[in-house]
Amino acid sequence: MHNLTRKILFLLSDFSGTLLGWLFVFYLKYHSGLFAFSPPISFQQAMITGVVLGVFWVILFVIFGLYDWKISTSRVDEIFEIGKIIFGGCLALLLLTADFQNPVSVGRFFIVGYFLSLLALVGIGRLLVWTLHIHWLVKLGGLYRTAVIGYNEPAIQIFDKLKANPELGFKPIGFICDNGMQEEKVLGSIADIEQIIKKQRVTDVIFAIDSSHHKSLLGHLYKIDQLPVRSYIHPDLYDIVTGQTKLIQIYGIALMSISMQLIPWWENQIKRLLDILISVIGLVLSAPISLITAIFIKFDSKGGVIFKQKRIGKDGQMFCMYKFRSMYEKSDDHLEGYKFAKDDDPRVTKVGRWIRKWRLDEIPQFINILKGDMSFVGPRPDAVGFFEENINKMPFYHRRLLVRPGLTGYAQIRQNYHESNVEVEKKLRYDLYYVENLSVRLDLKIVLSTIRFLLLGKGR
Repeated sequence: MHNLTRKILFLLSDFSGTLLGWLFVFYLKYHSGLFAFSPPISFQQAMITGVVLGVFWVILFVIFGLYDWKISTSRVDEIFEIGKIIFGGCLALLLLTADFQNPVSVGRFFIVGYFLSLLALVGIGRLLVWTLHIHWLVKLGGLYRTAVIGYNEPAIQIFDKLKANPELGFKPIGFICDNGMQEEKVLGSIADIEQIIKKQRVTDVIFAIDSSHHKSLLGHLYKIDQLPVRSYIHPDLYDIVTGQTKLIQIYGIALMSISMQLIPWWENQIKRLLDILISVIGLVLSAPISLITAIFIKFDSKGGVIFKQKRIGKDGQMFCMYKFRSMYEKSDDHLEGYKFAKDDDPRVTKVGRWIRKWRLDEIPQFINILKGDMSFVGPRPDAVGFFEENINKMPFYHRRLLVRPGLTGYAQIRQNYHESNVEVEKKLRYDLYYVENLSVRLDLKIVLSTIRFLLLGKGR
């Protein structure tokens, strides 16, 4: 049962369960003879309503990731997860159909029966599909070709656990290590990890290397970071990637995933929609300020009003970023390399110093956001020279490119603009935290903090 087949079966099971749950409650309330209610609609209309509700529930399950593949050893945990989603959905339906003139009518209590019938039917359907899926995985011996990095007691324990429990979906094929080379299960040396992953068609790797090799972990992760594999590390290595991982359990063995999907597709679409709305509103509301700013810039110093510079965007694509010019003409784009901005920077004009304080120089970037070059929240886009200088020096620097760059970001609300390589490394840690914990909720927190910074005039 491949991943797509599993998703389709779950979807059909959920839709059938929600439809039957609605029809059961409709029959119980209006046709069982147990209650004196007259049916407000015909059975055909009830069927159509059930189909609409079924689509509603499936969409809700998609939003909450119930069709995504995930490591789970307990169907009980999944039933609890489904219960929380169904409870929230029923509560929303109750509020949407509320009769505030008669809020505690007897008929309203049937929503409890609806909740219970959905929980039972959807839960039973999912248990049946999972049983079928697990039976298929056991027969196949696992699905996802998995290599364990390292050859020590934890590595062997993980390999044996995965081998003994194919229902988890993993199919352990061997070790990648520098010791134990005489073992037939060893696929090769860690130095050849990229070639081994490609040759063996590995889909998942689990790092369980000795503590003496902790310093080399980042290098190994960097090598495979751009390969289509999911990566996990043993929790002893938590101090290496603190704050950037999500904990999972495999029969008592704790692992941390560092290659999970950044953000669900639906949330990504919401983020983009919010970007468009914010950019349009921002351009309209800032039009008077932009006009006044442009006039002051023109009279303050020679040069154009808008400063344009090539920046690195999502997936390494280059784009032209717009700003109100805050420096003397040819002071930034004609430099050899990249020069850090500093307090009392002589390149900054009198008007530039004021608009940078209140971040008015960033207003034209609403155009970049509207075009899709940038997002309202994200890591700040690098100048080409600065990016080329750091991409090979700092591990995982390229992971900033997994998301659109932003007008404001997590690093900007945690520290000032970078003035040294040490602060650039700190900024990178903040950017990576944002990338690995990407969500609309985190964006909202950053936006609120940015507003506070603006009101206090903490920009530069």
